[in-house]
Amino acid sequence: DGNDLICGAEELYGDTDVADLSDPRVWASVPIAPGGLHAFGDGLAALTIPTLILGGTADDVCPWETEQIAMHTGIAAAENHIAGLVDAGHFSFTQMCPIVQDFNGCEEDAMDLERAWDLTDTLTLSLLGLALGHEEARSWLELDAADIVRP
Repeated sequence: DGNDLICGAEELYGDTDVADLSDPRVWASVPIAPGGLHAFGDGLAALTIPTLILGGTADDVCPWETEQIAMHTGIAAAENHIAGLVDAGHFSFTQMCPIVQDFNGCEEDAMDLERAWDLTDTLTLSLLGLALGHEEARSWLELDAADIVRP
């Protein structure tokens, strides 16, 4: 069954379709280039904290269309945001590219890394600000730029 795909989740959480991994200390979520949609089942509908999903349109590890957009659609949170960085790959958000240039998102034709990091910082801090009640952060979270796409 599917639990074998989730690192032995059945042993940890019993024979259940969705494990309850909620934590009251978590007040916002910014998954970056997330994958494994199948592992969440209907659990995304229970996500009520402010969430921003960041992905890359050139990600061939966790594709934008089938992973990030699908996750975004399944989240029930009132503050549910998504941003795709144009030509960013899976590792464009990380510090790995200066070390290993042949990772997805580190290629010469990928989004400029400094730009990817700046957008990641800006969007993440904006969501956190909004979650803390700073409504003025919304304009940065909904930033309209040529290198950001939204479904």
